[in-house]
Amino acid sequence: MRLAPYGRVEDLTSCSVRVNDKAAVVGADGAWVAVVDLPEGEQRIHVAAKDAAEHIAEAELSITVRDQGMVAAPPEASSEMLSSDLSKAGTVMGRVTFEGTPPERLKVHITEPVCKPMHPDDNPLLSEDVVVGAGGALKNVVVRITKGLEGKRFPATAAGATIDQLGCQYVPHVLAMMPGTITVQNGDDTLHNVHSQSTLNKAFNKGQSGKGKKDTFSLKRAEVVKLTCDVHGWMNAYVVVCDNPCFAVSGDDGAFSFRAPPGTYTIEAWHEKLGTHTAEITVPEGGTVSQDFAFRYR
Repeated sequence: MRLAPYGRVEDLTSCSVRVNDKAAVVGADGAWVAVVDLPEGEQRIHVAAKDAAEHIAEAELSITVRDQGMVAAPPEASSEMLSSDLSKAGTVMGRVTFEGTPPERLKVHITEPVCKPMHPDDNPLLSEDVVVGAGGALKNVVVRITKGLEGKRFPATAAGATIDQLGCQYVPHVLAMMPGTITVQNGDDTLHNVHSQSTLNKAFNKGQSGKGKKDTFSLKRAEVVKLTCDVHGWMNAYVVVCDNPCFAVSGDDGAFSFRAPPGTYTIEAWHEKLGTHTAEITVPEGGTVSQDFAFRYR
């Protein structure tokens, strides 16, 4: 059956609309119409709009396909306006801290001759499982929206993510990304081995024989993936794959910030050793909401 769903795009200029990945015709007033082939009966269609600034808004619409073909979307679907959530996005920001006496960061005993000169005695490589800075600032905490964006679809980042092996350590130690690809590169003139530990994603285990070597792997499902090196046992990193683009990793000052569509959400702060904390927030249109997190040893 051929169907002509229609609707209107609000607050977007110079936009394009695709319905089930087929281009729609968009008028000057934002009204759009598309022709797609669907079987008869109750169906769902995916509508995506993108403006000149690459802001993307998406929606899932319920429609009924009748046996006459060329049936317009029902009133309840056509009245479900597709608005640019990201163009109206607010900012989620805050700071993550460690309460109590910070644990001592242990000196890593490096046995690799190539990497030893990069970590002299006056500037040794230290453990990264708990990194606390001035004022209790806690680094390497992934803060992300875990509830409230169900039903929305977000495209993977075209460029993918990148993590390096430099000085016999993974850099960065914690990385967050959308489902897609990750490139792991060897910045050291020695053998490394990239070994992933995952549940939902296909594991990879690949040797990289020297400086400049790189491999790209696929991480399609949202989960926490641990990376290790079978050659150097002290090397590890964490890749947190998120199912939406609303996330950030706390920096040296413990601060984090990301953009999110207006709405009420559950956000989670995840730390590799200290566990997780959650909070409920409401993101105002074009405004800012602040949410801090404090971790301690349990």
